[in-house]
Amino acid sequence: MLAIVNCHIYTGDEVVFDQAVLVDHGYIFDLVALDEVDPAWPVIDLKNLNIVPGFIDLQVNGGNGILFNDQPTVDALQKIVQGHAKFGTTDILPTFITGDTSKMKQAVEAVGYCLKNNIEGILGIHFEGPFIAPEMAGVHDPKYILGFDESVAQVMTSLKNGYTLITVAPERLTRDQLIKLKGPGIKLAAGHSRADSAQMREAFNSGVTCVTHLFNAMSQMQQRSPGVVGYILAEDNGWASIIADGHHVDFVNVRAAWKAKPGKLFLITDAMPPVGGLIDHFTIGPYTIHYNEGKCVTEDNLLGGSGLDLATAVRNCIQKVGIGKSEAFRMASTYPAQFLGVRDLGFIKPGYKANMTVCDDEIRVAGFFRNGIYYEV
Repeated sequence: MLAIVNCHIYTGDEVVFDQAVLVDHGYIFDLVALDEVDPAWPVIDLKNLNIVPGFIDLQVNGGNGILFNDQPTVDALQKIVQGHAKFGTTDILPTFITGDTSKMKQAVEAVGYCLKNNIEGILGIHFEGPFIAPEMAGVHDPKYILGFDESVAQVMTSLKNGYTLITVAPERLTRDQLIKLKGPGIKLAAGHSRADSAQMREAFNSGVTCVTHLFNAMSQMQQRSPGVVGYILAEDNGWASIIADGHHVDFVNVRAAWKAKPGKLFLITDAMPPVGGLIDHFTIGPYTIHYNEGKCVTEDNLLGGSGLDLATAVRNCIQKVGIGKSEAFRMASTYPAQFLGVRDLGFIKPGYKANMTVCDDEIRVAGFFRNGIYYEV
């Protein structure tokens, strides 16, 4: 039994102190009073830092100098995980954006290998495209954007024993086509879309439950045209991810979305290779994207993913949006786990996996636990 002591414990429900987190065989065994800790147990003293459920990022295009689309391999996945771990992210959905079908297959195979062999940090895969609106492509390579294709859909839904998130433009698919993308462990999201509110309503009736990077690459809310944004803000049961870097979305809009969707708004990074790496430019299809001061843009100043890490996103929510620490931590851990349906992550409670992030009050990450093992950063 390992005892973790001298820390503020953000359980996902409450904040407690003067208790120890007990970890046994990679899982949280209990939270107990300090005088219940057996002197024979090994102890980790966190010296008054915060311990929170491990950050979970459901949209990671790359990191540590690697773009997943370019290197859909097991080795690349491990390096991407390592690049994000230093910012407290314990688990990710590596994201394959619109690209070649053969590489999509390689991506599924690499993720499947990681899941089968218990390689840490990989929850499944996120396919963002290729069934998106060309007019809302952003930096997605236009030559790979497709209408619904049965063979491609089979690749996208072929992962076993993990979680799959698929982002589509729902106006480009029929109800039957959306239903074909559904299945055990699969979540559907709307994104890179021009859908109107009627099309969004039909999509949600057909299995879509989320909107990908709210406000970005989607139809906006107008006075007589709610668009994707208006629909999801008004939909009580709909989830939304958001990039809280101050470049993709004004912090006032982040606050408005948070107020409209309590408990249903979660943080993502949309991270690109510079996160956790040393490179300052990379390419996606025909685009060269430059990284400078936390921002990834093309030569025409088009945003191309982000240079954001989840610790910074949490910090921004606290310091620039005015969200309390407990809620900001939930947006980076509890809510993405609940959306995806991961039952043993997102809380510090008995029976949950001991994946936890350690940080100070400025959200500077000191280390993380993965499967009960502590790694300093």
